[in-house]
Amino acid sequence: MTAHPLGQETALWEGETQNLASAATQGKVITARYRLTNRSLYVSKGVLRTDEQQIPLAHVQDVDVRQNLIQKARSVGDVIVRVTRPDGFVDVLVMESVADPRRVRDLVNRSATDARVAERQLMNHQSITYSGPGPVTPTPAAPAPDDLFAQLEKLGKLRDAGIVTPQEFDTKKAELLARL
Repeated sequence: MTAHPLGQETALWEGETQNLASAATQGKVITARYRLTNRSLYVSKGVLRTDEQQIPLAHVQDVDVRQNLIQKARSVGDVIVRVTRPDGFVDVLVMESVADPRRVRDLVNRSATDARVAERQLMNHQSITYSGPGPVTPTPAAPAPDDLFAQLEKLGKLRDAGIVTPQEFDTKKAELLARL
């Protein structure tokens, strides 16, 4: 059995805002920290008050770089991440003044593409049940015990990897066991 393409969540990149205000002070006040994993982009902003976001990479639609003249001279730039939420709302996150912005853009783009592919693969493996008016799908035959065990094992790995919530795991497990 193969593991989910994204596997365990692992850090791919970490960075922070390197704007002139933080560079001018010896104490280096950081106003934003960023962490990219193979599943999410984590953002923590603020000095006196902290706002934190976790953005699933599968929702990232576009990533761009913006640099002004001063940022170019300092080898930093803004990485602009456009996110489409499940409800259709489009959100824009600006990762301000990060080092090597083109490398960060490329890494976020590749990681988001990988996450979308993995999400599509996961959705292709899930069964769809229709209810109400319309065509009725035939009830599948009860799986063989070996096949059932393999499906439960696969489902458990998806839960352990954080792809499927414990509630989704319990629901699907109950469906599989009910077919016996």
